[in-house]
Amino acid sequence: MAADQLDTTSAETAVGELPNDAGVVSALEKTNSGLLNVAGSLLSAAAAFSLMLRMGFVEVFSSIWLTVALMAILFLATAIRPTWRFPKEAACYAVFILYMFTQLLWTPDPRLAFNTISPAIAFLLALVLFSTLVTSYPKRTVIKGALFGGLAGAVLYTVSSGFPLSYPEAFSYNAVALGYVFCLFLVFALGLMIRSPILLTGLAIVIVGHIFATTSIKANLGLAVALLVSFAFYFRSLVTILYRNLAILAAIAFSLVAVVVTNASLMQVIERGAYRVSLGVELLLVRDDIAGYGGYSKRRDWLDRGIEGWSESPVFGHGVEAFRSRYDITSHSTPVDLLYNSGLIGLLLFYGVFAFALRRLGRARNAYDRRIEAVFFGAITFIGFVSLSGVFHYNAFVAAILGISVGLLSRPEGAAVDVFPNGLESPAHEVAGP
Repeated sequence: MAADQLDTTSAETAVGELPNDAGVVSALEKTNSGLLNVAGSLLSAAAAFSLMLRMGFVEVFSSIWLTVALMAILFLATAIRPTWRFPKEAACYAVFILYMFTQLLWTPDPRLAFNTISPAIAFLLALVLFSTLVTSYPKRTVIKGALFGGLAGAVLYTVSSGFPLSYPEAFSYNAVALGYVFCLFLVFALGLMIRSPILLTGLAIVIVGHIFATTSIKANLGLAVALLVSFAFYFRSLVTILYRNLAILAAIAFSLVAVVVTNASLMQVIERGAYRVSLGVELLLVRDDIAGYGGYSKRRDWLDRGIEGWSESPVFGHGVEAFRSRYDITSHSTPVDLLYNSGLIGLLLFYGVFAFALRRLGRARNAYDRRIEAVFFGAITFIGFVSLSGVFHYNAFVAAILGISVGLLSRPEGAAVDVFPNGLESPAHEVAGP
């Protein structure tokens, strides 16, 4: 009888303790979730800020320093949460890097070759890091942190250079434009995850103004092409967004136009950007040198030399940075540079990264909100367009955009799912997957 009483008492005690245990577990889960939010935000901010430092302070913050910074952030990210991601896109690019190391056997100037190989390693790290952050940490805080880091870098660049009201010496307008495009991509991605569009809408318009102010023809035209193509493929989804936010867009646009019109310095910036964009449109139509721009014939000459040189070694190429070694300049075209330097093997390996990304996009259909597909598809279109008239196969901003997109479009089996306020599903605590 005493034993029965003892068992009953023990059972009652155990049952009584369950709510307290559950409360402790719940508190620990909340604490852990909060720590992951903070860590994800800080790590992504540091990563984005590092990219912006590389954009604005090239001579001080070299690709080697960027590589070291990204490695340190990746180490911290995997130490805090021991999962990391090495998607097929990264594997394809890693093979591309290995091939470039192999090419050193026949590269005319191995020291010059590291002008490509060094930033290519940073490219791979950025791709792996951002895809790891987005899949291993809460997505919304990662995107917020990256946007904060990117904007902090942009503000630092403005303070140090005076851009956009003035242009520093040796202004690299294409590199700066791509940095702002990265920030714009983050704004669009974050816009899918929160309900308050007013701040982000105004921010997006300001960033577009900065891209316009860079006077980068390829960046501005690429942005226009990306928006048009995205609208063509995702018309219904994007029109719905515009319709719901039409009043906000109109009010913010009217306010910003009023500010610009009443400021002579800003008007000069806009006029300069408009003039350069109009030149770009005219070049596409005329396909020849025009008044105010005499670079078309040079680009045509580089294209002819690149294709002629590629025909001499179509499969393996002449070696890393062989075109620059021979002509003391790049071909100003990613496909031409790849064909001349690395042959068909290099071309297929680099653009294979985008093939895997587009395949991922196709497989993600009906699994996610189509608006995230539109953002990713627009980013891929932009990169593809600008790569035709610029060398971007080792640009870290391209890698970051790819890494974030891969993370947003990935949903490994068995992953927990959280739902953003607008209905966008996203893995909350997923493991690394292909």
